[in-house]
Amino acid sequence: MKSTIIALAALFFMAFGCKKDATPKSDQDTVEVVQTQAEATGDKTIGQEEVMVAEQGETKIETTDQPKGRVADKDQLVLQETEANKPKKPAPVDNGQSGSVKFSEVAQPKVKPGSVDTGDVYAPGNTWNYVTRIYQNGELTKTVNTTQIVAKREGNIVTFKEGSQFKIDGDKVYELQPTRMGAKIESLKYFVPKDGYEEYRTMIGGDAVAMATAKSLDTSVELKSGSYPDCIVFRNGAGQVHYYSPTKGLVKMEQGKPGDVYYSIQELVSTNF
Repeated sequence: MKSTIIALAALFFMAFGCKKDATPKSDQDTVEVVQTQAEATGDKTIGQEEVMVAEQGETKIETTDQPKGRVADKDQLVLQETEANKPKKPAPVDNGQSGSVKFSEVAQPKVKPGSVDTGDVYAPGNTWNYVTRIYQNGELTKTVNTTQIVAKREGNIVTFKEGSQFKIDGDKVYELQPTRMGAKIESLKYFVPKDGYEEYRTMIGGDAVAMATAKSLDTSVELKSGSYPDCIVFRNGAGQVHYYSPTKGLVKMEQGKPGDVYYSIQELVSTNF
């Protein structure tokens, strides 16, 4: 009987000892593997440490010191663009544009508003000789015409031989246009623009109002009759372009463009003053 009790006690001791050895240690539940980020990602320029933690059959990636722009999320690294990494856009540049005209490109005229008295230009007896070429439907018509101031009356109103009338006011020239009612109305025709460029209202046929522009040129108008500096280009609502010199009057006029069905160009040939 005694030997039987000793045998049973030995068997119990052996069974209890094996069970205790089979129980895993608590510090073996988690295995930490330390790798450098350069080894994990292949990026030789970062070199931050990453800890790969194996737990419950899953793999997680944690960073001990995450670099800017990288976020660790389970088994992949997501590259995010931060404000510091975004390319900076250039600041907008103010080019001084107003409407369709860049004032930085407009020449500053040598002739300033109010500095020219065109009274000598529009004196009685002054004569302008022009040659006009008209291209219409592929045919050219060439004419030579002369205009002359034949009278000047009170109010600085001058009359040309063909009947048109201008009113002179310093460097401003107004055209007197007849209206349907028979009376005449003053329409601004030529002047020296402020700051090299101006938009203004003008009359067409004495009844219609149209927008027009005046722009000073920084180069001379070159014609066979000579070189004309300080000219101003006037574009009116009728599609005409006038090249005007404050000291010589109208030196060139165009309507339409070369290649159009109708295109005319008038150029100054000579004057007597």
